Amino acid sequence: MPIGVANKIEKLQCSFLWRDGIEKKKIHAVDWASVCKSKTSGGLGIGRMVDKNISLLAKWVWRFNFERDSLWKKVVCAKYGIGANTLSWDWKSSDASSFFIKTVLKVINPSTNSGQILLQGIQAVVGKGSNIILWQDVVNDGFQLKVAFLRIFVLAVNQEGFISELGKWIQLKWEWVVTLRGDPFDYEVNQWNCFKKCLEGIMVWKDIEDTVAWKFSSSGLFFVSSFRNKLEDFTGCLTSNFSLPWKGLCPPKIELFTWQLLKGRVLVTDVLQKFGMGVDGFC
Repeated sequence: MPIGVANKIEKLQCSFLWRDGIEKKKIHAVDWASVCKSKTSGGLGIGRMVDKNISLLAKWVWRFNFERDSLWKKVVCAKYGIGANTLSWDWKSSDASSFFIKTVLKVINPSTNSGQILLQGIQAVVGKGSNIILWQDVVNDGFQLKVAFLRIFVLAVNQEGFISELGKWIQLKWEWVVTLRGDPFDYEVNQWNCFKKCLEGIMVWKDIEDTVAWKFSSSGLFFVSSFRNKLEDFTGCLTSNFSLPWKGLCPPKIELFTWQLLKGRVLVTDVLQKFGMGVDGFC
């Protein structure tokens, strides 16, 4: 969604909330950024349109990884030259990419908040390992292995190999075979040992297909609301005790008034003076 469209929609939402008219503009007691926060963070839970759009695009990324045999995924993979079997979403942009794909690439960019959330939230669940690229798809402490163990990645012979290509079954036991171009230097030995210990924690199975799980939900499935909550956390919105008005114990208008009261934004004399309005009286 273009940013201009998102801004126009939010402008309509804001006017509706504060009952602005064509000829008369009313006082907006609470700034729009605060209104858009979740209710537990002191807002009304409306959400920014841009954040909603990013969350829906993130769900598309999740479905691309999760729905392995879907027809729409096969079409996208065929059009943009993406491996249909890989669970990776580390694509490269090109001039031929559509506006939608370029937008998705911005969302999954690790330098953005959304990219960091996806990197931490989408976890590769290893089965046979035939669809998971070891250095790219496996995450350790929130970082891809190629970032977490950069020196070892540089030395690795097979930097784009699937897990199934970087080991072998010896009877019923999986043995890792990660070949380096040369022996690690003394200052690289510790990282090499940490990398091997990390590999020991990855369970490979003979007859189970690879899949993905969403870390931020108990079911392992992606929910737009969970992504939005994490996105709000990344923007520095601290949780406050504003859940009291929303217990459903009184009419919505009373809940809204209580919310304004807790925010200190009921339009009494002191508040009106902050808006530059001179008011006589004591209320």
